[in-house]
Amino acid sequence: MILNNKPLTTRLILSIISGALVIPLSYLESFDLPQIYSISMIDILIGTTFALLVMVPFQKRIHWLKIILMIVASIAIYVGVANLAVTNYKPLSLNLSYTISIITSGILGAILTGLAVQFIAPMALTKKAYVVLIIAGLFAGWVFSYTIQSSNIFINAIGFIVWQTMVCFSIYSSKK
Repeated sequence: MILNNKPLTTRLILSIISGALVIPLSYLESFDLPQIYSISMIDILIGTTFALLVMVPFQKRIHWLKIILMIVASIAIYVGVANLAVTNYKPLSLNLSYTISIITSGILGAILTGLAVQFIAPMALTKKAYVVLIIAGLFAGWVFSYTIQSSNIFINAIGFIVWQTMVCFSIYSSKK
C-alpha cells in the first residue's frame, strides 16, 4: 500500500485529528495508569498518535520496522522536549524562562521530527527544510506557550493542533 501520495489536505486533516486527540487522552489522567520507563501512558499515546497519523504517511510503503521506529522516535521526541520545557532546560545548564522554554521545545521538536522522518521514512528534504521547520516550531511553540497555561483542555489542544499541523505542513512543503 502506497502511503506518501496522500494530498496535503488529507495530511493536514490527519494532523489536526492527531492534535485534537489530546482532548480524550487527557481524560485518562483520572485513571492511575502505570508508567513505562518513567513515561506516562498519556505521553506514549500522544507520541504514538502523532507518529501514526503524521509521520508514518511520509513512508513510501508500509514497513512495520520503520513504523515502530517512528513511534519510538515520536515518543522520545515528545517526552524529551516536554521534559526540557518543564524544567526550563536546567538539565542542559540553562535557566530559560517558561515561555522561552516552550518555544525552544517547539523548535527542537520540529527539527527532531524532520530528522526522524528524513532518516526513517526515508525522505529527501530540500535545503530549506530545516529553516522552515525552525520557523514553524518557533511560531507553534509561541502559540503553545499561551495555550498550555489554560486549565481548559480544549484550549490546550489548540497548541498541539497548531504545532502538529505546522510541522506536517513544513515537512510536506520541504520534500524533494
